[in-house]
Amino acid sequence: MIGNLFKSILTNLRGGYFGRYLPGGYLVYIHQRTLFGVPFDLNRLEVRGTATPLLEDVAGNTSTAGGQFDFSRNGTFIYLSGKSSTGTWTVSWLDRGGKTQPPVLNFAGQDDGSGDGGAVNAC
Repeated sequence: MIGNLFKSILTNLRGGYFGRYLPGGYLVYIHQRTLFGVPFDLNRLEVRGTATPLLEDVAGNTSTAGGQFDFSRNGTFIYLSGKSSTGTWTVSWLDRGGKTQPPVLNFAGQDDGSGDGGAVNAC
């Protein structure tokens, strides 16, 4: 539901995509390789103010509405710069020896076979 709500809000905000709510009360999203932010009232589910460009040259994929940025809980920001991509990617497993192995992807969270008790999940 929230995903559809953000999609609706972002469509009205200049065709944005990959919207994310930040605990400080802001909605951030990508539009034409630029990261925008706008004050957002989570209780009323409405924008409060005008969107402001925050950072240019943020990579994303307009076909899948995916963005290449994220924020941690402590406020650290990470992003990938560059042109938007519309291609597909191959997932590969790189072992400790530096050799590429076929990926082991589990959809139910089972062990990934690496021996360390971890799991690789895909959606």
